[in-house]
Amino acid sequence: MSDLARCKGIRPADHSAFRGNPTSQGQTHPVPRVSQLEYLNNFSRIVDLVRSRGAVIVVVAAPYRDAATNPPEAVLMKQYRATLRANMKEQKVPYLEVLELTEAASPANGGFFDELIHPNNMGHRLLASELLKLMERERLLGDLNVAGFEP
Repeated sequence: MSDLARCKGIRPADHSAFRGNPTSQGQTHPVPRVSQLEYLNNFSRIVDLVRSRGAVIVVVAAPYRDAATNPPEAVLMKQYRATLRANMKEQKVPYLEVLELTEAASPANGGFFDELIHPNNMGHRLLASELLKLMERERLLGDLNVAGFEP
């Protein structure tokens, strides 16, 4: 069993916020897997576990391509992202939100996605590039100089 699974109070998939129920229009009406409070508590437990092992943690915001495909889910994604951002700031945990991988950059961000919530290879390259920049800026790897990387 993984450390994450052993972390008291976290059930599998509780670190993802939503599951969906299809509607007759083809959209998915979002149904939260957990409340926002449970979502934050789960991330706090993960942060505590990582810190207890002496490891460095960065929390990465959930990507979401656009607000037009499923507006109700887009609203929930934005809300959960905002509460997580504030909570991580309060806990002094580095938090990475790549604007181009959120609905705020739509429709120009379409080239970073093949579907609504999963970035494609270019989206992952962008995420990796931004993560390396954050790690260097925050000195998360000590004195290690991270070479520049462009997606």
